[in-house]
Parts: sequence; structure tokens; C-alpha cells
Amino acid sequence: MGRITIFSADGCPHCKRVKVALSVRDIPFVEVSLTKYPKKRQDMLALSDRVSTPQVFFNTRHVGGADETISLLETWDKDKKQAYASPYERYMAEIGNHFDPTNPRLSLPEEAPVELEAGPDRGKEELSVVLPNGKAATVVETTELLKKILRSGDAVQKMKKQKMSFTGKQAVCAFSTQFCVSEEKAIAFGVQLQKKQILNSIRNGSQFDNSEHLFRMQCYSAPDILNSYRIWTESTVIDPLHLMNRLIHMMNQIEAMVTDDHGSIDYEKAVLLPLYNVFEERVCELQVVSFKCMDDKTKTAFGINLYNLMIKYAFMKVGAGTNGYRRYLFYNQVKFYVDQHVFSFQDWENGVLRGNRKAPFAFGLQFDNNDPRLDWIVKEPDCRLHFGLNCGARSCPPVSTYSADSLEDDIAMAALSFCEDDHNVFVDAEKKELHLSTIFSWYKIDFAQRTSELPGAVLKFLRRMKHQDLDRMIDAGDSIKVVFKPYDWNTNASNVKPFDPSQLKTCKRSIQGLLGGSKHLQENDLAQFEE
Repeated sequence: MGRITIFSADGCPHCKRVKVALSVRDIPFVEVSLTKYPKKRQDMLALSDRVSTPQVFFNTRHVGGADETISLLETWDKDKKQAYASPYERYMAEIGNHFDPTNPRLSLPEEAPVELEAGPDRGKEELSVVLPNGKAATVVETTELLKKILRSGDAVQKMKKQKMSFTGKQAVCAFSTQFCVSEEKAIAFGVQLQKKQILNSIRNGSQFDNSEHLFRMQCYSAPDILNSYRIWTESTVIDPLHLMNRLIHMMNQIEAMVTDDHGSIDYEKAVLLPLYNVFEERVCELQVVSFKCMDDKTKTAFGINLYNLMIKYAFMKVGAGTNGYRRYLFYNQVKFYVDQHVFSFQDWENGVLRGNRKAPFAFGLQFDNNDPRLDWIVKEPDCRLHFGLNCGARSCPPVSTYSADSLEDDIAMAALSFCEDDHNVFVDAEKKELHLSTIFSWYKIDFAQRTSELPGAVLKFLRRMKHQDLDRMIDAGDSIKVVFKPYDWNTNASNVKPFDPSQLKTCKRSIQGLLGGSKHLQENDLAQFEE
């Protein structure tokens, strides 16, 4: 029996679009995941001469990617002259009732899929908190419970408004009420939470007690640092690359739960998922991974994966910039914690991955001469990393997962995939023009010394007619006009909150403080803790 074959990749929104388009028409298909069966990528390339996913085949006929397949299906819907009552009938007549494709490259994988390596056994360290009722709990369970019962508010102290804070007195009342324990046991629980850095004193390192001293939960203590849900103190040995694969897998699962039929993501809905809370904790393991000692190849693979992962995480946690200024603040002020250092997106891209070069429109290098993070940079950066980094905009390259072992093949494929898209590279042989993504303008120094040298630099990333046309123009000595295409900053979001830089601060000057001295003006008083 004939079939439709889809070569896909895990976490690919366009793959989901085409699968949904077939499913709503009751048209069956088989899927070959290049994530699970990476060796099948060569088959897809040989059959389609394309490197991007999805690639769809109706028996042996190559239809194309998501856009071409959905367009064809919509034609089936609208074609009133057809002799079929439904798209499914047409599928059966033209595909299903024919023989199974015999081309071995279209055969389904027989080998075992690549399995995600399980994380280390955290043992007793995972159940590290003892609740006042004697039960053991994880940091995630404890933190999510505290979010519900503490209901942190804003307090004014010494002319500053302390966001998401509470007094020791309020916490003792909340613990006593929640667990039906004495004041003494409630205080002991608070002391335990402080020792485990689940809650912290706001000023002067005050020890937790039944007083007016202000405290804040760790998950709210550094809103400008994405992976600050907890301080990672567990002693389990962490393999950075395996950890990254697990985090990417978890993020793909979260995205799949909030992606609609058109491939758009509801980032605001994502934070409501239980799996998101688990991710929030596990991504804190990055605080202690050993990045500095990696070689350049491993740093590049790990670094691209980390950047793309953190962009998705940031869209969920703090939102996306809605204009040029807000985007500038987003990439410079939203940070993450890696190997005991803090990096912004600009730090990571321009300081680490690009070997400490100037960011677009910047006046100086990303890291100055005294910056300790200079020890973390990639010594010999590869310009093709720009074909792997995705800042969340529609004009960015598609997201893939990179491996140190296969980085050369992975990044070569990313370059070919990006440049075969006419939205990114278009060769107009008649007008002798080369139209390029603005990425080639912003990061021109990574590809060539001058704009006039870009055609030769881009040529090695092209195939088929594009390569032939541009090569012919270069050989003929033509004066090639380079035109940079406008960048589409729209995102793949169906719902995402606008990024507000003020949310990255834990305190601010308060008029109430100026008028009322140091008196606490808590929005939520003790009555909020009583049922």
C-alpha cells in the first residue's frame, strides 16, 4: 500500500504544521524523525536535494516542505472538478491504492532510535527538604508550595520598594497555618529554607525569625537571571552535553504542548504547565557545568544550543521585545548563569561564541581586557555559527540541535539550509544583484573584510542554480550589487507578553518611603494567610 512519508525533526514547528494539515483531512502518513534517526538525513538529502525539514513525499514523488504540501492540500480542498468526495478519497486513489515505494531511501528505519541519555541519579539530594509535617520534598515541590502560601508582595523599607518580599513574621504565620505547627517549628522550617537558599534575607544577612526582617524567595531574587529558580548545590557529576540534550528535549515537550495547528506558540500558557516548573529547576544545573575547559568545537556546539534554548525560555519567562529599543534591552539585560558566571545574550553571542568581537552598532569589544570571562571565549570562531543562532525572530535560521562529534556536518547543513531559502539569499543574475539577509551586514566582519567580498564568501554556502549563477557572475568579473533584505522581527508566538525591563529589578526608589520613612507598607497583610 502506498504512503506519505515525512522527514521531520523534533521540535520543528513546520513539521507540526504539515502533520496537522494531513491529520485534519484524515490522511495517514509515516514520519521519519531525523532527530531519532540521524543517518536518514543523507537519504532525505539525496531524495529531495534539500537540507531543511520537513520534506514530504507522496509515494516516490517529492512534494516539498510544509508550505508546498499545505498549498497542495488546500488545492485538493478547493478543486470542485475533482471526482473525489474528500481529500482522503483522493489520497487513496492517487497514493494509498498504489504499491509501497521501493526506493530504499524511503524505507522506514530498522535500527533502534537514538535514545536520550538519562540524567544522573540525584538520590536523596533531590528530596532535600523536610517539611514541618515530617515529609520529604524536592526543591521544586517546596518552592511551588511556598509560592502559594506566602503570596509575596511589595514592602517599603528605607525609601526602597522591595518587590516580591515578606517579613519573617508573615512567613511564620503562613507556615503555622499551612502545616498546623507551633511557632517554634515554623521558625525552624524557615531557618532550614534559608540554609538551603530557598529563601534569602534581603538586608544584612538576617537569620530567619519571627520578626519584621524582610525575606524573598530565591526564585524571585534575581529576576534578570533566567536560571535563578534555585542555587544548584547538589554534588552529582554533570555532563554538560548530556544535560543540554535533556534540557532541549524538555523544552521541546513544553513547546509541543502549547503549539497550535499553525505552528505558533503560546508562550504565556507554557509557564502554567507543571513541566515548566521542572524545567525551571533543572536548567539551574547550568550554573555549575564546566564550560571553560571545553575545546572550541564543544564550546560552539554547546554554546549555540544554549543560546537557542535560553531565547525560548526568556520568551516564556520575561516576554519578547516589541520594538527596537526593547529588543536592545532584552538582549543586553536578560541574563543566564553558566559555569559560575553571568552572561547576557549579547555577552554569549559576541563575547563567547564570536571570540570577543564588537556587537553590531557597538563601539568596543564585548568584554574588556579585565573581564574574567575572557577565559571562556571560543578562540577560533566559525562564521557559520550565525546560521545556527536563533534570536526568536522570523528571519532567524531554524533551530537545530548541534553535537560536538558531528559539528562540522551539522553546521555545514545549517549553512546550506539557511542559504537555499530565497528569503535569506537570492541571486538575481539578470540584474547582477545578490540579495542577502541582514545577518551578513551586521556580522560582515565574520564573513569578509568588505561588502564587495561578500559574494565570494557566500558562494561556498550555495548549491545548484544559485551557486552556478553567482559563480558565473564572479568569474565574469561582473560588478555585483549587494542588497541587504529587511529583517523580519516578528516571532512565532500566538501569545507572548511584551518584555518590560522594569520587571528585571527587585527594588526601586519609593515615594512612599520618602513620605513614610522605613515603615513597612506591605500590600498583603497577615490576614491573607488565614483561610
